[in-house]
Amino acid sequence: MTNKVLNNIVIYIIERVVTIISGLLCFVLIARAFGPADLGALSTVQSLSATLMFMVTLGLDRFIVKDLVEGEVPNKAIEYTATTIRFLGWLLYTACLFLLTWYWSSEPIYIYIAAIESITTFFIHVIVVRYSLESKRKAKELSISLIISRIISLIYVYLAIRFQADLLITCLFLPIQSAIRLFLMIYFYNLNSQTVEKFTFNKIWACENLKRAFPIMLSGAIFPIFIQADVLMISYYLNEAQVGLYSAPMKLIFQSSFIGVAIMSAVYPLLVSRNKDGESEFLDVAIVFGRAMLLLSVFFSFLLFFTSEYIILIMFGNGYQESIDVMRILSIIVAIVIPSKLFSSVLIIKGLSKYELPKAIFAVLLNVFLNSILIPLYSIEGAAISSVIAYVFSDFAFYFLVNKLAIVRFVIIKSLYGLNSPLLTIKKLLGSKL
Repeated sequence: MTNKVLNNIVIYIIERVVTIISGLLCFVLIARAFGPADLGALSTVQSLSATLMFMVTLGLDRFIVKDLVEGEVPNKAIEYTATTIRFLGWLLYTACLFLLTWYWSSEPIYIYIAAIESITTFFIHVIVVRYSLESKRKAKELSISLIISRIISLIYVYLAIRFQADLLITCLFLPIQSAIRLFLMIYFYNLNSQTVEKFTFNKIWACENLKRAFPIMLSGAIFPIFIQADVLMISYYLNEAQVGLYSAPMKLIFQSSFIGVAIMSAVYPLLVSRNKDGESEFLDVAIVFGRAMLLLSVFFSFLLFFTSEYIILIMFGNGYQESIDVMRILSIIVAIVIPSKLFSSVLIIKGLSKYELPKAIFAVLLNVFLNSILIPLYSIEGAAISSVIAYVFSDFAFYFLVNKLAIVRFVIIKSLYGLNSPLLTIKKLLGSKL
């Protein structure tokens, strides 16, 4: 593997480790300071926000990076156009978030948390400078911006709780963190591009990419329902305290997805480049990283399963005893969610993104159906079981049910071989000429 690729992967992984640690520390501090009920209120609004996020992202993330790498359209035109249409999407998202939150609960705290979520979303998703840095493989700059913003937000949360601020004041760390990172990314971007070009809205690029991204956008509208269905249905069938008890281990488990995101942030531009070189070159890269990601995911899955009790009690305290079994069940998801980032990227690069929609529909229907049966029977443990089954089918079994997804099946099968010889997999990853 070339030093550039390896260095970027290491940097992105360090970035994600910092993200996980700082995010979890903030989450733990809030959970301990305010208890399961307030944590449940925050988790509920964040779940509602996640279900509407497709209105802002529009499924364009990977397409923006892909076109910036390929360079067939001027980069400034892509940046200006993507930012404009995402801003319009953010306005719609904000209106819908307030309406949905008000419908869910008329308590003022829910509306205020929704406002915090809206501002945070603007800073994270509307201005697309992050994708410009990613396409140029500026991993160090992206990581520095994230680490600084995370450290500042963690200090803020600690001080807010130390001086007994209320939940809303404490939660302001979310927009503060995202705003600081955005300003730092803009600073690093301007270091590499001193000229400010005239605003250009490329209508052709917008129409073509919105059309290409439409299945991704629809799956983005449906898939968060799959992810958040358990939280929302626990809130419906049980109460906010149970939401808090479920959200604690769920937050820990789903942080693992950032490992897959970190690796793909470094590898995705390389995959796009290799795909232009030919099918065999593309598959060589995909299989090497597929084996490494699958091996890593299985390791973390076992680690979290056997340490669940210690992690929950140390991080959240005795008030979260009921969360231990939930975390053990959810730890199985880790083995699926990390390599799934690679499989989804293969779909996009190979022009198969339309299959993201039926995959998302399949996942949602299965998860909602299982939750409606298992939550009343087994409480929050039932929600965890539902999520595991739905993830296995949507991010693994689905690729074996559709004939036209043979290339993804091929990558999955070849990746599974890497579990037979972990040391050889690591050696090939480090020794490969990518």
